Amino acid sequence: MWASGSYFPWTDLSDEIKLHILSFVPPKDRLRISPTNQKFNALVHDRTFEYENTVARLSLLLKDIFTRRGQTPQEIQISVQEIIACYFSDPEDIRNLMEEIPRGGNETPSQALLRFITQALDDPYFGLEKIIKEKTISSWGNGLSWEEKNLKLIPPCLFQLPFKKIFLSCNELLFLPRPLEN
Repeated sequence: MWASGSYFPWTDLSDEIKLHILSFVPPKDRLRISPTNQKFNALVHDRTFEYENTVARLSLLLKDIFTRRGQTPQEIQISVQEIIACYFSDPEDIRNLMEEIPRGGNETPSQALLRFITQALDDPYFGLEKIIKEKTISSWGNGLSWEEKNLKLIPPCLFQLPFKKIFLSCNELLFLPRPLEN
């Protein structure tokens, strides 16, 4: 062992032990320490943490988008949780989506995903979300019909309504959440 007052021999630990130790650090904090040095950066971006890191980046991006839309902190937290649960609850879903999104230049799959989310949460998305949230359940009748150009993601609040029919006519609906896949 080491004597009292001496430094902890981090460099002497195997990468497996370092990864295990870092697994106790929250993903957002792990991402913050990644620029410390090249070794920390490599450990933090290890495939072990790929899903958690991606969800942490997505959460930060989504919070920023919803903040710019004027939502309250409570609404932001709910919106972020809904989108993550609806579209990104499974690591395999994220990997598949990152493979499907076209990348530009030196863009990594993760950067392409963040760009896609920024583009997908646009006026048509928030327009549909607003309509859904403003109407009462009884005013929907048996279903919903929505025609909009460029809708890329469907607001998760849509799946909380008891529809018998949903008709979405969209030019660019790229990614369906789990409730529509079944």
